[in-house]
Amino acid sequence: MVRIFGTACAAIALAAASGAQGQTLRPNIPDRIELGRDARGEPCVATRVWNDSALPGYFSDSYAITCRGATAGRSLGTVRAYKAELSEQVERTLQCGDASSFNVPQVGAVRARRCIDKTVGFDTVATGFDRGQRRYLASVISTAQGPAEEALRIIAMEMKPNPDRARKSPASIDVATLAAAPGGGVGDALAVDATTALQQGLRFIRQGLHMEASRVLNDALSRLTADALLRCASRSISSLLESGRIGLQARVQRFDAEVLIA
Repeated sequence: MVRIFGTACAAIALAAASGAQGQTLRPNIPDRIELGRDARGEPCVATRVWNDSALPGYFSDSYAITCRGATAGRSLGTVRAYKAELSEQVERTLQCGDASSFNVPQVGAVRARRCIDKTVGFDTVATGFDRGQRRYLASVISTAQGPAEEALRIIAMEMKPNPDRARKSPASIDVATLAAAPGGGVGDALAVDATTALQQGLRFIRQGLHMEASRVLNDALSRLTADALLRCASRSISSLLESGRIGLQARVQRFDAEVLIA
C-alpha cells in the first residue's frame, strides 16, 4: 500500500513538473504595449486579444496592432505567440507569397512574406521565427512593420516594454524586395503612396467591401496637403473640360476656386 501511494505521488509530481514546464512557454507580458511610431509618424500600440479564433487555448498570446490616424478604430495586424504545433491553424488565415530571410535586431534570423490576411482584410507582411517550442508571428500592413518588429522583440522577451510612445520604430525588413502575395500586389491599405491607396480602395469596391474602401480612401485624403489636393482637383477638372462634359459655368467655378485657394 505504501509503495502504491509512493508511486502515485511520484506520478503527480511528474505531472505537476510537466505542467509547470509548459507554463514557462507563456511569458508574463502586459496586455497593452507601446510600440513607437510607424512609417507615417503615428504612434502604435499592441493590445491583447482574448478571443482570437485562430488560436483558442490558454498557452497562446495574440495582440492586435492599432495606430493613431483615420483607422485608429480598427486592427492593422496581429502579433501572435503560440506552440509551433498550432501553426497550421494560423496559416489558414494567410495567403502568402514566397518567403525571404532577414535579420531583425535583438531577434536574429526571421522569415518574411507578403500575405493577404483574412483576419484583418489587408495585404500584410508576415514576419516569423521560432524559439524552442514557441512560434512568433506578426502579420501587419507594411507601414506598421517597424512597430510589429518591436512587438516581436517584446513578446519574445528579447527586450523590455518601452513606455515612450514618441520613439521611432524603423523597420529592418525591406518590404519592397518581398514577392507579392497571390492575388495581391497592390500594396496595403495605408500605403504612403496615394496612387497605391487609390488602387487598394478600388479593389475593395470591386469586392463589395465599401466600408474598407472608405477607410482606405479617407486615410489617403487625410494625408494629402492643400497643394496636392488642388493639383488633383485641377487635373480632374482639366480632364473633364477636355472631354466636353462640363460647360462654361464649371469653368467659372474652377477659376473662382483657384483664386480663393491662392
